[in-house]
Parts: sequence; C-alpha cells; structure tokens
Amino acid sequence: MATHPSVSSVILEKVFSEYLSTLQSRPKWFKSSQNLSIGDMVIVEAPSRPPTEWRLDRVTEVHPGSDDVVRVVFVRTQDGVYKRPVVKLVRPPVEP
Repeated sequence: MATHPSVSSVILEKVFSEYLSTLQSRPKWFKSSQNLSIGDMVIVEAPSRPPTEWRLDRVTEVHPGSDDVVRVVFVRTQDGVYKRPVVKLVRPPVEP
C-alpha cells in the first residue's frame, strides 16, 4: 500500500519552495545599468585607501563579454594604464 504525504507536509513543502524564496529579493541581479564606454570618467575603488582619497580616472578600453555586457575596462591614471573589473569602479553622479 502506497503512503501519501500528509496535508501539512505538502503545505510546508510549498511554503519552503515558493514563499520563503520571495522574501529575500536580489534587485542587483534584475536591473541592468548602462555599460561603461571609452572616455567615461570613473572613480577607482581602492580598498587600501579611504573613499575620500579614491581617484577620478578615465576609461581607455572596454572589453564586453559574449553577452555585450562590459565587465573589464582599462583606465588611465596618473600612474599609468590599469586593467580593472567594472564592479570596482564607480560612475560619478552627473546632474542634467
């Protein structure tokens, strides 16, 4: 004779699989932002320095992936040209 799951175990399974996953949203992965392009000014995040000492640099090359999303750029600083991941760069706010 086959055993059937109880109603409470079915409800709990539904709660865990469908409802609880909606409580913690991950908006970072659902909204896209504009790709960096050559000539853009960026602030390079430097973990060894306080944010007040982060420098403003210019993008010289962009390297988009197969999905056309730029993830790596070359930035020109006063010390030379460096390859940096986009997640370590901040686009300064510009007022219209």
